Amino acid sequence: MPNASDLPTPERIAIEAEHGLKIIAKWATLLLPIAFAAGSKPSDVVCSIIAITFLAHCITTRNFSWVHQDWLKILALLWVYTLVRGAFAETPIQGILEALAWSRFLLLAAALGTWILIDAAWRHKFMLSVTAVSAFLASDAIFQYIVGVDVFGIPYVSGDAELGVRLTASIGKVYVGAALSWMFLPAALGLYALNYRIASAAFAGLCLLAILLTGERMATLAALAAFALALPFLRLSRRTLTTIALVTIVGVVSLLALRPNLYERQVRSMLAMAQNVGGNAYGIIWKRSLHIASEHPIFGIGMGQFRTECRKPMYGPYDASDRNKSFYCDAHPHHIYLEWMVEGGLVAVSLFALGVGALFRRLLQHMLASPRNLVLIGASLTLAIRLFPFSTSPGLMRAWAAIPLWMMMGWAFSYVYASEPKSAAKPSTTTPT
Repeated sequence: MPNASDLPTPERIAIEAEHGLKIIAKWATLLLPIAFAAGSKPSDVVCSIIAITFLAHCITTRNFSWVHQDWLKILALLWVYTLVRGAFAETPIQGILEALAWSRFLLLAAALGTWILIDAAWRHKFMLSVTAVSAFLASDAIFQYIVGVDVFGIPYVSGDAELGVRLTASIGKVYVGAALSWMFLPAALGLYALNYRIASAAFAGLCLLAILLTGERMATLAALAAFALALPFLRLSRRTLTTIALVTIVGVVSLLALRPNLYERQVRSMLAMAQNVGGNAYGIIWKRSLHIASEHPIFGIGMGQFRTECRKPMYGPYDASDRNKSFYCDAHPHHIYLEWMVEGGLVAVSLFALGVGALFRRLLQHMLASPRNLVLIGASLTLAIRLFPFSTSPGLMRAWAAIPLWMMMGWAFSYVYASEPKSAAKPSTTTPT
């Protein structure tokens, strides 16, 4: 293969440009978890950089082969549909802009899964980045709980009796528990796979403790479920598994007993919500969303239209001055499949479900072929819990929630793509970085 300096000028420029794009994208990928710890806006900027560099790479190399991956093809079709649907929404400019903006998340997943993280060395570096950031966020949240402010002086949020104390850590918003629940498992299993068994256990315990202290109920349930589902994959003895389960249960129960406010938030309020699903704020917003979906069942109302549509009198009372009633028409329905149903109808929710199903089929096939790939198992379990239909979820367009989801999709799929003979055999046009 000739050196870049021996090639004609246009070809040399193209190779150097591709090399530069990949360097930018790789380092941006390592910075993505760090930016996430700094807040939604920094992580959105880094996500956009990765998406733009990937799109530039596809254009300069004329290589759009990622679209041929079944799950990405389906989700790309979903994006095209949202653009078309947005053009016929009640506020078409907003509908189109929301659909265009959503594409950065899809490009993020495609970039990580088929371009940046197919290199095993960079997958390892990315895992260490996620591990370091998760450990910092967990430590910072615990410090904030004890002292009242985090290491940067950011105070926790002290709500009413229902909300209790809510931690933010360096993020500055009350979703640090959710962020940890979306990232910690593949990192913990990655440490275990590297034979850092004690460090893995300490890291998992640190993250679980921090998530419990945040007061975020869904994050706590998700993290404990992920932890429990991951244990059988470690191939530990029955005695060891029993010991871990008992230590976890005793630790959680003891902490809740010692902290009545935490028990009130994590247990009693959760039980109260479960007993009154139809009458609480979540139940009402879901019923309003179902009402909207029933009025627009096939094509939905278009992306970014929920809040405006929900406030119409035909869907029930709305009072912006009442905190609970204003929540009935929040920016999204707080359920990922219901949000697709409302904004894109049966067409959108079907395409999303098919795309997710195709991804999980590929992940499962690879896990069966490589049952000891613990990082992939951790990422897949995290995705399975996040995409579980019977749970609350943040909005599709909220960067703080969307970036970890699509990041995890790309990270998990990179193991599959890197193992495929075609991609593995594909010659590189750049020098190693």
